[in-house]
Formats: sequence, C-alpha cells, structure tokens
Amino acid sequence: MSPEDYVIAVECVSGEFVCLATRNGDIVFYNIQTRHVESVGSVEGGLLGMTWSPDQELAVFSTATGSLLLMTHTLDPSGDSGSDLVPVTEVPMCPAEFGRAEPVTVGWGRKSTQFHGSAGKQSAREMLVQESGSAHPWDDLRPRVSWPEEGEYFACSCIDPASGGRRFRVWTREGELFSTGEVTQGLEQCLHWRPSGGLIASSQSLPHTHQVVFFEKNGLRRGEFSLPPHPSWQDGKCVVQELCWNCDSTVLCLWLEERKTPTSHPLQSSIQLWVRGNYHWYLKQELFSPLTPDSALSASLQAVQWDPVVPLRLHIITSDGCYVCCDWRWRVNKSSCLTRDNLCDVAVIDGDRLFLTPFRHVTTPPPMRTHTLSLPSPILTISHAPPPLVNDFLVVTATAEVAVFSYSQSDTQRKTPFPLPSPKLVGLARLPVATSLVRQLTWQGAESLVGVVWDAASGRDSVMEFQLIVDHERGRVKVEKRCSHSVPPPHSSIISLSSHPHSGSTVAQATDGTLFCHSPSEGLLPWKLPSGLALKFPEGTCDHVSVATFHDKEHVVGLNEFRRTLYVDDCKVATGATTFDLHNEFLIYTTDSHECHFLRTSSISVVATSDPSDRPNLVEEGKRRVERGSKIVVVVPHDSKLVLQMPRGNLETIYPRPLVLSKVRRHLDNRCYGDAFLAMRTNRINLNLIYDHNPQVYAVKCHACLRISQLKNSSSVGISGECKGICRAAGFRGPH
Repeated sequence: MSPEDYVIAVECVSGEFVCLATRNGDIVFYNIQTRHVESVGSVEGGLLGMTWSPDQELAVFSTATGSLLLMTHTLDPSGDSGSDLVPVTEVPMCPAEFGRAEPVTVGWGRKSTQFHGSAGKQSAREMLVQESGSAHPWDDLRPRVSWPEEGEYFACSCIDPASGGRRFRVWTREGELFSTGEVTQGLEQCLHWRPSGGLIASSQSLPHTHQVVFFEKNGLRRGEFSLPPHPSWQDGKCVVQELCWNCDSTVLCLWLEERKTPTSHPLQSSIQLWVRGNYHWYLKQELFSPLTPDSALSASLQAVQWDPVVPLRLHIITSDGCYVCCDWRWRVNKSSCLTRDNLCDVAVIDGDRLFLTPFRHVTTPPPMRTHTLSLPSPILTISHAPPPLVNDFLVVTATAEVAVFSYSQSDTQRKTPFPLPSPKLVGLARLPVATSLVRQLTWQGAESLVGVVWDAASGRDSVMEFQLIVDHERGRVKVEKRCSHSVPPPHSSIISLSSHPHSGSTVAQATDGTLFCHSPSEGLLPWKLPSGLALKFPEGTCDHVSVATFHDKEHVVGLNEFRRTLYVDDCKVATGATTFDLHNEFLIYTTDSHECHFLRTSSISVVATSDPSDRPNLVEEGKRRVERGSKIVVVVPHDSKLVLQMPRGNLETIYPRPLVLSKVRRHLDNRCYGDAFLAMRTNRINLNLIYDHNPQVYAVKCHACLRISQLKNSSSVGISGECKGICRAAGFRGPH
C-alpha cells in the first residue's frame, strides 16, 4: 500500500468477514477464521467512504468522483472465497432535483406571498434564495452515510459543489432520491440516523451558538438543543467529530474535540451522553480525554462506537492504541433509607447541574424541579448518606472533585413542609485517584466511601475504601485513601457495588453473578446463604442490586433486565419484572404486563431462607394495573405514595391499596384514629375497618376514636356519625 493509499472504512460483514475499503478504491475481504485475504474489486477514481446496510445485503460506496455506488453482497456457497459484490446502480451524490418527496405548496401564509409594496417585492423574491454557506475550515470534506434500523432508506451528507456547504439527502435502497435536506447554515460533518427511525441527527455551528439539530425523513428540520461551552477549552468552542445513537435509540453520544489553534496542544477531547425525557435533553455523562497520565483515557480519541447488541456499551479507541469498553446502567439517584425523616430526594443529572425534588412533600414533573444545584464541572455520579443524615449526599464530578451537600436538622424534622428545605454546599474535595479510574462510588458509613478501581498492575478490579471527613462548622471536606482489596481470582471485574442503607453492608457483584461482601479488615469475602453456600445469581448478572433487611435478616435483591427476572438471594420471586423498589413492609415491582405487584417482606424472608427443594409459594398482598411502560421512581417510606414515570418522561403519583391499608393499620395500632379516619375517607376505604382491625382495643378506646377533636377538618364531623352507628351496632354505649 502506497503512502497515499490508506484504509478509509472497516466493517464486519456476516460475522466472519471483515470488509476494508482503501482511498485508492480497493475493496478487500478478510476471512477471520481462515485469515484469507481476497480483493473483490476496485473503484476507479478512489473511495471516500463505505457503509453497509443493517441487513448487510447492500453496501454504499462514496466515490471520489462525486457519486454513490450501491452494491449487493452475496456469499460464496462453497466457502472457498469470501464473497462477491455486484453493482446495483451509481447515482450522482449532489443532484439538482429535490427528490420524490418534494412538497407541493402554493405558499399560503408565508411572508414571501404577503404584500410588501412595489419596493419590497424584489427583496421578497430574494428571500426565497437561501445559501448554506461554505463548509467550516475544520470540516474533513468527506461524505457521511447513515442507515436506520429498517434499512429502507439511507441518508448521505456531503459538500454541495454549488454552494460549498454541507447538505444531506435521503435515498432509497434502490438508489432513488427521496428528499433533500433543508438548507442549514453551518452544518457540520457528523450524521447519524436514529435506529428506530424518525430523526436524522447532525450538528450546526454558528458564531453565537453550537447545537445538535434533527431532521425528518422528508428533509424538514424537527428540533435542536444547544451544547454547553467548555470553559477550559480555547474560547470554549469545540467541533463535533461524530455523533451516534445506541442500538435502542435511547442515548445520543457526541464525540467533541477542541478547535485547533496554535496554542492548543495537545487537543482536548470529550464524550457526551445525551438522553431525552419529556421533551428536554439531559447531558447525563461527560468523559474527558486526555485526563491524566494514569487515567483510562490518557490520549486523544481515535474512534467511538456503540455496541450493536448491548444498548449501553460504548467502545473507545485512543490515539495511542488503547481500547476502552464502557458499560452503563440506568439508576434512580435517591436515598434508600427507610426512615420517616427521609425527604425522598430524587436527583437528576444534567451536565454540571443537578435537579433535585423531595417527593415526600411535592411531585414536580420533569424537567421542572424544586432545586437546581450548580457544580464547577460535569457530574458523573451521586451517592446519598447513611443514617442519621439520610438526606445528605455527595456529587462526584468529571474533574475528580467531590462536593458534599447537607440539610440542616431543623429543616428535615419540622412538621410543616413549606417552605421546602434546600440543601447547602458544605465543601469541595479532590479524590486521591483519577475520576476515570473510580466507579460505583458509594457512601457506605458516616466517614467511609467505597468504590471500584481498576488496578493496571494486577489486571483486575479492586474495591477501594476512602475516609470522608466532613466539617460542617468550617465548611471543609477531605477525602483520603484507606485501603484496597482486589477481587478474588478467577474473577477480574466488578460490575456493581451496593451498600445497605442502614447497616453499611456492601455487596460487590462479579461478571458471572457471584456476590462478595466487603470487609475493611478481611477484604472481599463470598456472600453466604443460610445454607452456608456462596451466593450466585442463577441466570447471570443482575443489572440492579440492593441490600435489604427482611424479618431481621439481610438479603440481596437483584433484577436481571434482559431476562426480566427478580431474585431475592438465589430465590426467583418474579418473572417479567421491569423495575423494583423497597418499602418498609413491601417489595414492590412492575412487570412487562403493565402491573404493579406488592410482596410482603416477612413472607419473602420465609421463602428465601427455606430449603430450595421445599420452598412455599409467595403470596401477593395485591396488584394493580399501571400505564404501559411505567417504571418505579420512588416509594415514600412509612407512607402510601408511589411515584411512577411513563415512557415519555412524565410522572404519575398513585396510592396503591396495599400501601394505604398498611398506613391505616399503623395509625390504628398507634391510636392515631383521626389520621386513620382521614386516610380511609380520602382513599374510600370502608370505615368498618376501624372496628374490624382490633375489636378488643376498639371496645376500650372507642371514645378516643370518635372524639371530634382528633378530626382537624370540620367537614369530617358529619361523617363521624357513621362511626357512631358502628359503635351502636356493636352494642357500645361509651361517651361520644
């Protein structure tokens, strides 16, 4: 291969071949198993790009002569040679016509058709001609081709020879022009069609703003969102090298680079992950490269690509030849403590901002929120404090800083919730290791943090413990390294780390579903079942793991999202589960059949600790229908409030009957008859429960039950006559 010739595109075809295209126009197939190399053709004039359809039956080649060459792919049945490429058609990359989907309009309502006077008539005609302008100096001038998942169309972004700027067009797989994209000034080189269809994403750089723009299949613009500036970069401006959707169309990844200037060396790069919810775009994660010499991303980025099968797995290659694989999991950032003073704060990450809502007192639909906290750099993760400061939390940023926020005790323990308390920043501290090396950071104890750290020397993960020193009076925070324990062989990686909100017990999950208990003095020990065997999830790893206490015994609750199976230890308690959460008395989970189920924790403990060969059946406390695709956000401890999130992103608060009855029973046991009466009246529960719950206590305390002074609302006085009828029917003649 000559110095002028180089590989411009590489793709895996049919699982056993690798197709390579070179700048000089050669197309080569490499058999992975036999290591046989075969040249299947050459394109005169050279190639600028190659993209295969999702079904890998059609390849689109962008030629250096300004055309699109479509070829079909057929495998050799004998298997001796790799495959054969048969040309289908060749079309010009920038035709003059609009395409088959050209809209027909007479211009009614447009400004150009309105009366402008004789002087303004010519200017109105000039307004019809819009130019996209010339391409940016940093544009690589190469075409970009992208396919949606169904593979019926593909989009091609290229430099328009007439204007010198970028414009995209949509083609059918037969090579027919379908539509031409709307003229957009400052359009950049990146292009990606959402796998589920509907939106074509690109970026637009203007003097006053930098944004990601979306187009429909017919070429019309659909929407956009602005990118935040990078203060540490030159002029805070960047270039969007590439953007790509993950395979389930839920996350949009942006590869950004600092604009080249004489003083910018080495160039900074970053990876941003954007998620849309309720018509708002959230910046969920941002990874910078290079960070530090000892970090995972120690050089500039060379390639970024989502995994075609695992939705939240990202593959990264750096300029020094390093390969990094990143896996993410969805998680609701909330406090898991089952105490009455828990405000049930749910934190939502949006770049360097944190949106906070205390769901115990208020339900605010996103993207609205009760509090907005600003951090000096993008947020990576959040962890809430254990008791007694259950509402305090810490935030870890992309620059290895730890920010601790705290509520005053008087705010969280007051009886009236309004005005709502707001957290205050205690202080900032720097982690003793690079942020890219620490993950799953958890606030384990009052002065203890634990996280997973990759140890390059041993080639395996370690659980590292940090000492957290928080001085509320002086506003100082300090983080120091305590100890580190490697995962026992043959395991090498830890995929999740969870801590019990009250006892501090920390469980680490290995890549095969084996669970370990972290001990500061003894390291990682196998989590033991009552039978003495080490705990391992039966069907592989679980995406969500929690440690909880059922009936005075600690258990591990895990949810496998792929198999949709819910486990308590090694016991399968539900199938078809999508999300779960823990209440004081219930394990609550939603299913793919759009139902919410309630399992009493006392019965779960009996089943989980019994012999596997003779386990009794679980008895549900109840279930109810929910909206399609609903997921649990938070359940308020010692209350009946359950918050669900719909697929679009909006929230719904429900009061399930099992939680309401549990709350009423607690009020009756505590002789809080007024609170029980109001809860029953609000939720339309038969007032006979006041007597049926405990007839003996009711016979003695009926005068307290029916005392009007316990009813704070005067409208409830008339209804109390119903309770008097209950009392007379039971034969009681106490004071009323």
